[in-house]
Amino acid sequence: MPLLAALLLSTGPIQEPGPSRGPDVRHSTLAQSVPARPIRRGAVSGETVRRIFSQVYPNWTPTCDAAGVAGHRIAFDLTLDGDGRIVAGPTLVRPQDGAGWRAAAETARQALLRSTPFDVPPGFSGGEYRPTFRTDRVCAHDEAPQPDEP
Repeated sequence: MPLLAALLLSTGPIQEPGPSRGPDVRHSTLAQSVPARPIRRGAVSGETVRRIFSQVYPNWTPTCDAAGVAGHRIAFDLTLDGDGRIVAGPTLVRPQDGAGWRAAAETARQALLRSTPFDVPPGFSGGEYRPTFRTDRVCAHDEAPQPDEP
């Protein structure tokens, strides 16, 4: 597995998140999260999914030198349509209370939104996904992050 891999993905069924409580900060995406559970992928290969979500890393700019940012894994549940747009989510999975984690999670969420629509292959039909983004990989300045091996 490459040292600077870009993301990890889980597979299996997903439970829909609860209703939105509005746009105020107390009820942001950080507050609307669901417990971790496997998620069902769309009808594409794991490599295709890795390529899609690796498009987030160039847009993710956490403050890597800030206290509490290093070493976090940040997962989101989301649904993509056939054009690579997010049509549900992103909803955080297993949020943490630490300020460093919350800051990294918010910058990851913003990067996901800035990355859409994703560049998807012809015939992509969309689906439900749970991409996991790692701060150690985005903060490694040696080289650009690469996708994990399957």
